[in-house]
Amino acid sequence: MILIVDDNREGRDALKRLLVRVGYRAESVGVGTEALDYLRAVRPKLVILDVTDALGTGMGVLREIRKDPEMLGVPVVVRTAGEESKAEMEARKLGVSGCLAEGEGDFIGLLSRIAQVCESMLPIAPGMTVALG
Repeated sequence: MILIVDDNREGRDALKRLLVRVGYRAESVGVGTEALDYLRAVRPKLVILDVTDALGTGMGVLREIRKDPEMLGVPVVVRTAGEESKAEMEARKLGVSGCLAEGEGDFIGLLSRIAQVCESMLPIAPGMTVALG
């Protein structure tokens, strides 16, 4: 199961619909305590985490994930403002599995990045191919 953590309900719901449509099992939650409670209750195979929210709660969720021994092995892909952002540099130091620029409209590109990060753990829907590379 992929867990989408984002403060923007419309954005996270759109991403969830996309992932479900191509055959993934996905859930979505807001940032902060809601995300941490869900993460502790249900161990997802991948977390897609928005770290660009104005209050910095997404980055706080990432720090908590990396501090909790029960969640250390969970791969996290963060969505950031861009390559040179402070959030991306901090996320990389915390050992994320990948970074995606916030607002990427290329959903095939997004699916490709998800597959690159967790290729062996996440199934692609029958008939769906994703070019890696």
